[in-house]
Amino acid sequence: MKFSAIFATFSAVAAQEERGMQPPKRLAKTSDNFKLWLEQNIQKASDRSRWSDRIDKMTANMLSAYDRENCGFYDESLTNGGPDPNPELRPNGKPRKTFERRRRQVEEDELRFDETNPVKGLKQITGKLGLWADRHINECGGQRRFNHINRRMEKWVTKLTAKWEDQA
Repeated sequence: MKFSAIFATFSAVAAQEERGMQPPKRLAKTSDNFKLWLEQNIQKASDRSRWSDRIDKMTANMLSAYDRENCGFYDESLTNGGPDPNPELRPNGKPRKTFERRRRQVEEDELRFDETNPVKGLKQITGKLGLWADRHINECGGQRRFNHINRRMEKWVTKLTAKWEDQA
C-alpha cells in the first residue's frame, strides 16, 4: 500500500514538472527539436551545421533577453508561465503604448512536432519559438514593437522549406 502511494505521488510530481516546465528548459527542448528536424530533413552536413549554429545563437540571445531585469516574464500561476495578463501595463504599473499584435493559439502539446510532414513540423517548431518569445520576452521593447522573433521565424520557414524542396 505504501509503495503504490509513493509511486502515485512521484508520478503526479513528475507530470506536474513536465507541464510546468521552466522557460529555459522549454526553449532548450524546442531548440533540440529544431536540430532534430534539421538532422531528419536537411541532407547537406554543412547546411545542417550552419543552421544549428544559427539556432544556438538565437536561443542564447533569447535566454539573455529573458534574464534581463526588464525583459523576462514568468508567472508560475499562469498556464505555461505566460503570456503577461496585462500587456498594456509596464511592470511598474504605468500604461505603455499599444501595438496591434496577434495572439497565437496555444497548442495542446507544445513539445512535439509532426515528424511525418517536414513542412508542417518546421512550422510547428518555429511557431513554438515565436510563442515562447511572446510569453517570456514580450516585455522587451524591440520584441514588443517589432515582433523580431516571429518575423525571423517566418523567414526561416521560407528558406528551409525551399532548401528541403530543392533536395527532393
